[in-house]
Amino acid sequence: MLRKFTVFIVAVLIFVALPVTLVGSLRDAVTVAARPLAIPLVTVNLRLRDGLRNIRQISQLRQERSDLQERNIALQQEVVDYENLQRENEALRSELGITGISRDYQKVFARVVVRPPTTSDPTFVIDAGSASGIKVGQPAVHQGSLIGRVISVRDNSAIIRTIVSKESRIQAWISESREKGLLIGDGSAAYLGDITQGISVTPGGVVETSGLGGTLPQGLVIGQIGSLQSKQSDVSQKFLITLNQDPANLESVVILLTDSPS
Repeated sequence: MLRKFTVFIVAVLIFVALPVTLVGSLRDAVTVAARPLAIPLVTVNLRLRDGLRNIRQISQLRQERSDLQERNIALQQEVVDYENLQRENEALRSELGITGISRDYQKVFARVVVRPPTTSDPTFVIDAGSASGIKVGQPAVHQGSLIGRVISVRDNSAIIRTIVSKESRIQAWISESREKGLLIGDGSAAYLGDITQGISVTPGGVVETSGLGGTLPQGLVIGQIGSLQSKQSDVSQKFLITLNQDPANLESVVILLTDSPS
């Protein structure tokens, strides 16, 4: 080690002791000799620099793309929220404008959050419950028409049984004649039965709740008289009801707090 250091010192001293002109010549000679090696090194250096710049740019582009994707998702959610809010506002405006007995009760707007698979007992779950004043037996309406009744309640949810359920029984009548009957379902449609045989019933007549024998108030519109389903030999008449609202395709309902007059 000492030997190598000594040789290095001697070489430096010799270089220093050389005349200036000779040093310049040596420098030029070294430069010329090193040029073939320097050019590739400079090229490699430029390529490395460009490569590093490209890597940084790719990283920035990826980050920008990720930011744009997040922003796009956020904008899509804003659009969805805005459309939902518009639908809710339209539904509320419709409910506030309905006529009849339902105007005399406080109302709770609720969204349909769960709809079980279709069965003979169609029901759905809403996102409001006892904390909002909802109780078993209260009617669910949409744009002024009866959809069903509350059959189960929790703090922040409730189950609505629709009027087309086989388990549904609602006292109703034909609005014009006050001819009383029983509204029943078959799992997908509703019928007004127990209409006195021989009574003339006009198709298109309005069917509404009679308010008899239950918790539903009088005057909630259900639909219109449709086709006759019974025979003359039957004890009573039975009619298919054309519903004003399809319970299977609703996104929201209003619960009438029938024990809480406003």
